[in-house]
Amino acid sequence: MRTWSSPIALPAIFGFAILTAVADVVVRADVLHLTDGTKVEGDVKRSAEGWVVTDAKGTVTTVPEAKVQSIELKSAGAGPGGKPAPDVAEQRLYSLRRSVENLTHLPDIIERYTRFVEQNKNNETGKAAQKELAVWVDRKNRGLVKVGQEWVTPQERAELLAQTFATVSQARQLIKDARNKEAEALLVKALQVDPTNPSIQYLRGVLKYKTNEIPAARKAFEAVVEEISNHAPSLNNLGVILSRQNAHAASIGMYDRAMQASPGDRQVLDNFAEAFNALPQDTRKQPIVQKGLKRFLEQDEILQREMAAKGMFRWGSTWVDQRQLDELKIAEEKIKARLDQLAADYDAAQGRINTIDQDIAANNQAMQRLQANRYTRDVTGRTATADLPQRYYDLENDTAKLVTERKQQEQKKQQLRAAAKDVEKQVPTPRYTGTQKLIETEGTPIKVPGEVDAPASQGAPPTQAIDAAPLAAPSAQPVPEAPATQPAAGGLDSLFRNAPPPPTTAPAPAR
Repeated sequence: MRTWSSPIALPAIFGFAILTAVADVVVRADVLHLTDGTKVEGDVKRSAEGWVVTDAKGTVTTVPEAKVQSIELKSAGAGPGGKPAPDVAEQRLYSLRRSVENLTHLPDIIERYTRFVEQNKNNETGKAAQKELAVWVDRKNRGLVKVGQEWVTPQERAELLAQTFATVSQARQLIKDARNKEAEALLVKALQVDPTNPSIQYLRGVLKYKTNEIPAARKAFEAVVEEISNHAPSLNNLGVILSRQNAHAASIGMYDRAMQASPGDRQVLDNFAEAFNALPQDTRKQPIVQKGLKRFLEQDEILQREMAAKGMFRWGSTWVDQRQLDELKIAEEKIKARLDQLAADYDAAQGRINTIDQDIAANNQAMQRLQANRYTRDVTGRTATADLPQRYYDLENDTAKLVTERKQQEQKKQQLRAAAKDVEKQVPTPRYTGTQKLIETEGTPIKVPGEVDAPASQGAPPTQAIDAAPLAAPSAQPVPEAPATQPAAGGLDSLFRNAPPPPTTAPAPAR
């Protein structure tokens, strides 16, 4: 787990520019590396408009300074005594400036400037670098720290972070009020001050999910988990997102991590039930799914006992009271009987279609034989064609009737499928909704200004929940067993342990 003051990783391209800035290498061509990932090669010169590049054919290209990521200097020669020529030194100083833009450790920056000044003692660029070095040394002596792109005192940093704390609370309320654009503006500004703040990243994830920007939401929640590896709401939300992206096994894996981070969390367990029900049968056999299923069954058994003590019983991925459960069971039995009848009718229609296909095939074979037998040869060897017998036309008429009946049976199957879907909708409370729920702003982690982070070895995240958890974890106190007349699994036991389809699964007519 990272600390909250972790520096931003230095992009590889900057590291390359640093080597260029301090090395006296002469090769063949200069290269401008641009911010869009492209590059321009040729003889590079500084100008008022930015950088002027002349390629081997004499074509001149002017590149604005804002578009230049770094400069790779190769063609320029060295001055007297092996020191860089003035143009080379200026270009290397430019690269040095760009290379330290995202650094946060002042001693590293000072060391790089010191090396540059030493290599450019006798030119104007070296004097300019010396002045800049003095600024960096002054920042170090004053104890400044970097927040966003600014260097501030520790007190100013604390004030900025305190403002960020207030911004997080304000953004949460804006999201609750569906004022998404205002919330987005606040969060973008807050990220500039504290880019790795998991509170901000979490709210961005919620906001992006609400605006259906699913990849961006996933990236935000992954950023939270990178800072707080056992943040259950973020793990839950990643499970929801991965399921939407059809990464079903990975989704189950995230729910498993969420169950480890927050054992017995009702929303996590309900989401797992929903996600597992949607899994294809072959996916259920994967080790990552079986591992998550085992943890679910262990935790859900405890949760069901607790809920039963409150008069609530699991119904698929949701919960119902005793009266609802009794009514649902009666309704489900009636629906099951109706679905069984539809399935029998469907099988009968399919059986009749199979018989028709066999009869049509037999008729075709008989008609082909009759056609073959109509050809004979006379005494002279010439071919004679006899009339087809009445039997041939009888078979032809019979086949036409069979084809018509087959169409009728196919229509009947379609009607049975539609009827089965209608019957399924008659369940007052479906066991599964097809929807997994995000933990929204109530799951936001929060860091109180001035709070000391817990050591990573203790496994405690340096945050606390903004609100009370939406679904409490199981109590450590003993709970009474569910009534003996009530099956503890509420219909899930057979589904999860033996994996047959639940009573509300599509019937046979839906083949």
